Parts: sequence; C-alpha cells; structure tokens
Amino acid sequence: MGKRHLIIGDSHAHPDYSNERFTWLGKLIHDSRPDVVVNIGDMADMASLCAHSKAIEIEGARYEADVNAAKDAQERMFHEVRKHKKKLPRFVWTLGNHDIRADRFVADNPVFQGKIKTEDIGYKDYPWSDVVPFLEPIDIDGIDYCHYFTSGIMGRPIGGQHAAWTIVKKRNKSGTAGHSHVLDYKIDKTPGRSLMGLVVGNFIGFNMGYAGPANDMWSDGIAICDNVEDGIYDFSWISMNRLKKEYG
Repeated sequence: MGKRHLIIGDSHAHPDYSNERFTWLGKLIHDSRPDVVVNIGDMADMASLCAHSKAIEIEGARYEADVNAAKDAQERMFHEVRKHKKKLPRFVWTLGNHDIRADRFVADNPVFQGKIKTEDIGYKDYPWSDVVPFLEPIDIDGIDYCHYFTSGIMGRPIGGQHAAWTIVKKRNKSGTAGHSHVLDYKIDKTPGRSLMGLVVGNFIGFNMGYAGPANDMWSDGIAICDNVEDGIYDFSWISMNRLKKEYG
C-alpha cells in the first residue's frame, strides 16, 4: 500500500488578511492522516521585502508584521495537529521565492547583514522534518517536489498553459510544483512507464491585488495524493470552499 501525501500550495500568509484557513488546514491534516505533508513554498508573503520596496521599508512594524503572519500561520496549523498527541506526519517545506526574500534583500543590501534572514519566518520553531533550499528538488516516494522547476540556460520557471505536462516531458520524472497558483494535473503514459505532473494551485483564499484578472485563473484548495508509490498516485482536490464548510 502506498502513502498519502497532502500538498499545501502557495499560501502567502499576510498581516492584512486572516490566517483562519490555517486552522482549517490543521484540522484537515489531523482528520485525513497523511504520511507526508508538503508545503510547496511561499507560506510567507513578506510583502515588505517586495523588489519594488525601498530599503528603508523593511524597518520597524512592516517587516515584523510579515514575520509574525508567517509564524501565526504555522502556529495555527501545528496546534490543530499536535493537540491530539498522535504521531506527526513527515512535514516538508520546499522554500519558495517569497519565503527567501530576506536573504535576497540582504544580498542586494549588505548593510542589513545579520539584521534580517530567511529563518526569521520561524520554521525552526516548528516540527518541519525537512526544510529544502529554494529550487532544490526533494524526491519523496518517486515524486520530485520543488517550489518550481526550471528549464533552459536562463533557469526560467517551467510554466505555461499545460505546466504539469511540460514538467513531465522536460524532466522525464513525476514532479509536483507550485508558484503559478493554477491547478494543473497530467498523467503521461508511454509503453513501460507512467509519469505524473502536478501544479498544486494555491491556499490563499483572498484576491491578491497586484495580479488583477489572473486571480480568476487560480484555484484555492489542498491537493491530496493517495497510494503514492514510485511516482504514481490517485489524485484528489479539496477546494477552499469545501474546507471552509467542513471546518470554518
């Protein structure tokens, strides 16, 4: 019997929006009892470190509020899982580009060296089994997980209208990614082997103003892969609306 993987898409915990959805998520994790929980990245939004911000904008309340939003999201999720005192699943966080904004900011503004860092978002305070560096894939039961996969000499994200199919074709291995906030799923069968590609939508639950009409293309929810073995699984999707009805 294969394993159950629960995958959290980009969730962008933000101080201006409620983190109640992470309480619902913790309850779902407890009830569904996955063997592995994968946070595909960008659990932290870190809006104060947007590339368009000025260096002075990280000071004071804005940076602290961003960090606290990420910590609160984790606290809500893990509280619901840990309070039942049962064996925890393997929790894996593949860091996303928003998660590592502090380190990128310091690289461009060395004066802030030692003042801010990626680990400020709090992952060391919670039972993450693996925290995987940005763009470094991790193989779990035959599936490569990564915030996004890259292609070409420029290292651009694999995306497009049929991103799941492209992930499989370019990498010749089952792979699961996030980043684009869309939901896309593909089974690629050829003689002698089957591969599966998945882009897991998002777990945001609110419109991100900068994205405009693109918000309508995104899917909010949680992906669950059952009977995972050698990169093959049975896929199911739990929408944010369903999650809210059951746990909200």
